[in-house]
Amino acid sequence: MRVIDLTKVKVSCENCGLNELCLPRGLNRTDLEKLDQVARRTRPLQKGDVLFRSGDDFHSLYAVRSGCLKLHATSDLGEEQIIGFYLPGEIVGLDGVDSGTHSCSATALETSSLCGFPYASLVDICRRVPALNDQML
Repeated sequence: MRVIDLTKVKVSCENCGLNELCLPRGLNRTDLEKLDQVARRTRPLQKGDVLFRSGDDFHSLYAVRSGCLKLHATSDLGEEQIIGFYLPGEIVGLDGVDSGTHSCSATALETSSLCGFPYASLVDICRRVPALNDQML
């Protein structure tokens, strides 16, 4: 039996079943190819794994492919405050865009897979693809 290493399978927004829910929604084939050039599939997160923590440097946005994540912060009293839940097709990590640092943490609630989009590359593509820029706004 042949084993396929899923970490070496190329990410393709064009072939993803969520492309009408996610960043590529409404993009034509040429623009999808540009987005595919920067998409990176992350390692799967298991329940309880942290994607990023409050205070971590911001580098990427993440599209949830499967599973569920929660975004949460800790109050001054040490209590967890849930900010939101992220399901397939939704984008996680926007909290770090403004300051360059994540203001909250993202934790997997179940086994989850994500696609990462390095922010600097995404900004560059948005300059060249008006439809993606509109989608991001």
